[in-house]
Amino acid sequence: MIRIGICDDDEELALQLKAMISEINNTSNENISVSTFCSGKTMYEELEDHKTVFDIIFMDIMMPDMDGIDVGNKIREELDDSITQIVYISSQTNYAMQLFQSRPFDFVVKPFSKERVEEVVVKALKAIARGQKQYTFMTGRNRELIKIPYTKILYFQSHVRKIEVITVDHQTYEFYGKLDEVYKEVQNEQFLYIHKSYLVNYSQVSSMTYESVHMSDGTELSISPSKRKEIRSMYMQFEKQ
Repeated sequence: MIRIGICDDDEELALQLKAMISEINNTSNENISVSTFCSGKTMYEELEDHKTVFDIIFMDIMMPDMDGIDVGNKIREELDDSITQIVYISSQTNYAMQLFQSRPFDFVVKPFSKERVEEVVVKALKAIARGQKQYTFMTGRNRELIKIPYTKILYFQSHVRKIEVITVDHQTYEFYGKLDEVYKEVQNEQFLYIHKSYLVNYSQVSSMTYESVHMSDGTELSISPSKRKEIRSMYMQFEKQ
């Protein structure tokens, strides 16, 4: 079951979006459940009380009681949820910097078309499917089997013969290995080999310059000069998918 939430104080638009998603549901292999909210505060209270969990949230930015940006930031920070795919909807497009902190999955401009909504839903479903995959390894000292969903990995870091796995919930795991071998396992899961010591999860990259990447936890990692052109090309390719 894929659970989608729609939050928009314009009830007519919320129902229009729900109808579009229902049509997508009828033609896909997914079982999709859609719930609508006319208040950002009401949606957040349900999430806070653990009454509802969503895989994807379509959220209007301009709402009177609690706007979509505030709700998104609270989902990421107060609920410590980095998994839910947040898609903002608005008739305006000048929100780039305000949206940065909540790391949205996508942005849909009103009035929205069925084709655009379908494009975003299909892309989000692929991201959710990817999030169900796990990276498995044995820790060095205790030989404990660890399984971490790819979506929860920030980056891999190499230290001589050891690999550190840094996660979004501030955990660090170690195992013996080589970063080249790790990359062979994860290269089809949208990881970027930015440096001989760093292998980063594209979905956890908040921003990128020619020389470095900024991860969702604020960490800045350098891109090797020899890899900058390749990484820029891969990053742009992932952005289009």
